[in-house]
This record gives sequence, C-alpha cells and structure tokens, in this order.
Amino acid sequence: MQNIGNIIKIERLKQHITQKVLAQDICSTSYLSKIESGKQIPQDEVKNALLNRLQVNLEHYLNVDEEQFMKESYQIIQNALMTSDPLQIKKTLNYYRSMNLEFSSVENFYTFNLRLLRMFLLAKEPLEKIDPLLKAFSAVEENLTDRQKFFYYGNCFLYYYRFHQYQIGLSFLEKASLFVSKIQLSKVEKAEYYYMLSSAHHKLYRTLSAIEYAQQALELFTELEYPQQIVNCSIRLGLSHIQNGHYHCSLEIFHDCYHICEKYNLKNNYSIIFQNLGYSYALEGNSKEAISYYRKSLAIKKDPVHNLMNIYSIVKEYSKLKNAKNVEIWCRKGLELIEKHHIEEEVKEYIYHFQIYQITHQQNHFDERLLISAINFFDQNQDYPNVYKYTILLGSLLCEREEYQKATHYYQKANKAMYAMKKITTWEDL
Repeated sequence: MQNIGNIIKIERLKQHITQKVLAQDICSTSYLSKIESGKQIPQDEVKNALLNRLQVNLEHYLNVDEEQFMKESYQIIQNALMTSDPLQIKKTLNYYRSMNLEFSSVENFYTFNLRLLRMFLLAKEPLEKIDPLLKAFSAVEENLTDRQKFFYYGNCFLYYYRFHQYQIGLSFLEKASLFVSKIQLSKVEKAEYYYMLSSAHHKLYRTLSAIEYAQQALELFTELEYPQQIVNCSIRLGLSHIQNGHYHCSLEIFHDCYHICEKYNLKNNYSIIFQNLGYSYALEGNSKEAISYYRKSLAIKKDPVHNLMNIYSIVKEYSKLKNAKNVEIWCRKGLELIEKHHIEEEVKEYIYHFQIYQITHQQNHFDERLLISAINFFDQNQDYPNVYKYTILLGSLLCEREEYQKATHYYQKANKAMYAMKKITTWEDL
C-alpha cells in the first residue's frame, strides 16, 4: 500500500484542488502539507474526511509498487524516529502494523520488519512484543544482507541498553562496525550509529570515546537540521564532560541546549536540561543554584519515577548544606510519592536512598542492617557507584563506633566497587 499522504496528494492534484480547499473544515493547511509530505500520520477522522472529499477508495491502491512503498515508508519511519518521541513513534508503528502487509521480496520483508523492530524498541513497547521479533531475526541472521545485519546489530544494542547491559550492547555495535565500510550509509544512519556508540561508551565510563562519537553525531545532525537530535547529542556531550570533571564546560553546553529548545519550541526537553544544569552546579559546589534548577525540573515533570530523581537530587544538596530539616522534608515527600503511586518494587533504590539519608541526619541513630541491605541490593544490580557510596558511609560510621574490623571489611568492598566502576581487575592497573 502506498503512503496515505502520497495518495491524498496525487488525487488532489489530479482533481486540481488546492490544499486550502481540501483542508477546509477538516484540518489546517499546514497539517495537510505535513500529511502529504509524509511528515505526519493523520488521525483516522482526518484521513477519512479527506478521502471522502476526494471520493477515494483505498482498495484501488492495494496493488502498488513494493519498492516505492519501501522508499516512502523508510522516510516516514525515519522522520518519526528523529522526533525521539515514544508516542509519535508508536503512532507510526501502529499505522504500519494495521496494514497486514505481504511482501513478494524476502529482502524487503526482512528490511521492513527491522524498521518495525527499531520502532518497537524506541517506543519502549513491552517485551512480549519485542522478544518474538528479536528471536526471529536471531534465527535468520545468516540469511540477512550486510546492510540488514548492520541494522539488526543496532537493534540488539538498543535492546540490551534498555536493560543496562552496556558491555553486551557495545559488543553488537562492534559487530556492526565490520559492515560500515561495506555498505552505503546515509548521513542520518551514520549519525544514529555514532550516537549509539557515544551512549554505550558513556555508560561504560569511556569518556573520551563518548565525547568523540557524540561530537561526530552532533555535526551530522546539525548539518541535517534535526533539532531534537541536536539536543540529544548536546545532552550526551554535557554528561560526558561531567564524567570527565569539566563541569564549567557542561554548564555552557546545557545552557546552550536550553536556548536551542527555546528556538525550536522543544519544551519536552526542559525538565532534563534543568536536571542536568542542577547536577553541574552541584558538582561545582553551588548547592543553592543546584536546588533551584532541580526544583524547576520537578515543577515540569509529571511522571512520578522521574520526579523521584529530582527529589533525591534535592535531598543530596540539602545534606551537603547540613540542613537536616529539609533533608527530612524532602525524603518524606519522596517516600509519600512512592506510596501514593504504589511503585515500591519499581523504584526500590529510591526507598533505600531516602531511608538512608533520613537516618544519617538523625542524631544517635545508626541502622547497620538497612545499609547492608542497600549495599547488597545495589551490588546485585551492578550499580557500583552506589555500592561505593554506601560502603564508604558504612565504613565511616563503623569507625565512629570503633568497630574497626567491620569497617575494614566495608572499605575493602568499596575498593572493589571502585575497581568495577573503572573496569580495573588488579591494583597494578591503577
């Protein structure tokens, strides 16, 4: 089936109808223009109204050129992916899934389903929808062309990235790299690949590589004029500079990023930008400015899980300021939010954070079992920064109680966590 926008455009031109006349009382002229260019999937009511006005029967368009459909669907899917908006991606995904398409070419069948799989992953669809597709491609991997293997490995990266298995994810990107010189990639495909590489290296604390790949992706997305992807790359660059200890540089990047969002009306990014500005100020030692930006971010966010990140960040800054009263107030807010939305299992780490910060600011209160339970939880989840953080805290508290043997055990555990963060296996490599 042809792109619905193309059908509408062709029929409108055949009948010598202007966009303004066709769109009257149905939608805006600019919205119709986006439909016809493939940049917008119309709502069913709008689509049906336009087709009725044109007196078009879609059944006449079932037998169209398959290669033409592949070209048109690629552009529509690519435009949706470039929004980085899970809802828009899901809408495009559902549009194509509803077609029940049949392909005469096996190669086209594989290519189209690889594109659907990419949308499933970026729309954050449930695993029961993703796993069967991924397993199916795993079974036919040998039958894929070089280009198809490249995109299949990219999808595998996105799958493992979702589960924080960054090393496994990177191994698939490295497999994909074997085909980069063999196939012809568009600029946007190269940019996507560089961005994925940057994300993997950032999560694995390979800061210089993360910055290099993010910069390469940023240059291509800037050339292609994809504002949302420019913002995504800038955020990745800023976070990588934080990781490298260049906080002033990250502040400049995030402030510039905010201005880009203002220019292109990308308001959905404000919350994460404010969060990262707060984090940069926090690392510079400016707790008051950090709290100000964290609260700006919190005021925008609607998702309770994301709100917990802001609340936790605020708690840490008040803790640095030795403000026990506000630490207690904000910890209580976090715990009440969790209880209100019944998300205890989903956000168990925040329960530990808030409870530990509460006890650290209560005089003469020490809960060794809580700290041990938290350390074991973060260790099981390979969250080594938090293992390091709380083993150091527990070791210090044990020293204050003159329980030096126990303290030594936890300091040793802290060293192991630090090694794990830096991917070091032996002290000689320090």
